[in-house]
Amino acid sequence: MNESVINADLLSLIETLEAERLSMRKTSTNEAESTAAMTEAEKREAIAFLKDEKLCERIVEDFRRCGLVGERSTVLTAYLGSISRKLTEPLALLIVARSGAGKSALQDALCAFVPPEELVRVTRLTGQALSTKTLIHCKERCW
Repeated sequence: MNESVINADLLSLIETLEAERLSMRKTSTNEAESTAAMTEAEKREAIAFLKDEKLCERIVEDFRRCGLVGERSTVLTAYLGSISRKLTEPLALLIVARSGAGKSALQDALCAFVPPEELVRVTRLTGQALSTKTLIHCKERCW
């Protein structure tokens, strides 16, 4: 069999599986949304956490507990990028480093801090993956 035919078939299979996974994720997200509300006690605790003078150190320490030991500024920048998803104009985050530098470990650690109902893992993007329609759907779903 021709290698290009096999590659095309594999890419088609990946796209189909990604679409199904996102569909399943959407269904589970709709079910989880009703349980995602914070109680008043949780809100008070969250506000106290945000007002802590050692907030940055606490965030870096939480990442360390998850097994990510890296540069403080890298961890904080990545975390800022991940929480900006709540903004009307979220930040973009691009992780670039040499092979074996811990890019995947940083991504995995970041995902551990994102509520499951707001997390969309993508293993491959097509040319149309970031189309306006897709972004509108994602914004309605995630923000």
